[in-house]
Amino acid sequence: MAKVICIYSPWQFLFWYDRPAGAPSRTGGAGGAEGAIPEIDDLQFFDDVPTVWDDTKIIEGYPGKYVSIARKNGDKWYLGAIAGTGEYKLSLKLDFLDENTTYRATVYSDDKSLNTRTNVRIEDMEVNFKTIFEKNILKQNGLAVIFSPVEK
Repeated sequence: MAKVICIYSPWQFLFWYDRPAGAPSRTGGAGGAEGAIPEIDDLQFFDDVPTVWDDTKIIEGYPGKYVSIARKNGDKWYLGAIAGTGEYKLSLKLDFLDENTTYRATVYSDDKSLNTRTNVRIEDMEVNFKTIFEKNILKQNGLAVIFSPVEK
């Protein structure tokens, strides 16, 4: 999910080892799967992420070790953070956010302890431009965040 934000491409796609619901059921589906893609919260992320950006900020990075990139579309911000060959202790001041706005941050991260199909943890928190956002990212892993303004 982090790659969708970090790697710019107006042509985004979702590759899944299943078939869409309603597709003909026959042996030899995508990736050999017999099932169908159910509607799950994790996939909503791909509906919510735009393919073009109004602003891009490289927050921090070091080749092969880590990167954090923030992108804006309309009044929403998107953060992608990826770890390379080692764990990435992410600690970012969210000063790229608009100063007088409170945001709901929806965080998508990998959690192998979850007993779900995708092991994606989705959590919400309230943040602003003064917030220090901290997460540990395992090596060769990442996280994605969508920052949506909170209606007053």
